[in-house]
Amino acid sequence: MLSNSEYLHRHNLVARILHQELALKYGLVERKLPYYKYSPEAVLENDRARLYWDRSIITDRTIVANKPDIVLMDRAQSRVFLVDITIPYDENLVKAETDKKTKYLDLAHEVWWWCADRNYPDSRVCEWVDPSQPL
Repeated sequence: MLSNSEYLHRHNLVARILHQELALKYGLVERKLPYYKYSPEAVLENDRARLYWDRSIITDRTIVANKPDIVLMDRAQSRVFLVDITIPYDENLVKAETDKKTKYLDLAHEVWWWCADRNYPDSRVCEWVDPSQPL
């Protein structure tokens, strides 16, 4: 079994890899670095997207779970992705997925309205995305 610091280190490595891939896909960074050298910035932004790393999301009402690992606001598609990494054992996979969905349900509802009403007034309503599907 991993210690908390080992688990957190492994978790952060996976999250950094995903962050860099999203930043590359949306043109927020220009070149790919080795995963062990990549250090995500707290906020990356351009006209296509805004990408947050490990930041609390401010909402109209108090949300306890308001700090997913990564938040991607895709302006072109009018979608917001809340990404929270977990590295479960195989036997805990279903429970871990359910726990994450439950944990961030309130934030997902709040961001859905936030996206539709404030940041994208002329766009379609933000969509719910199945996390098992590719972005």
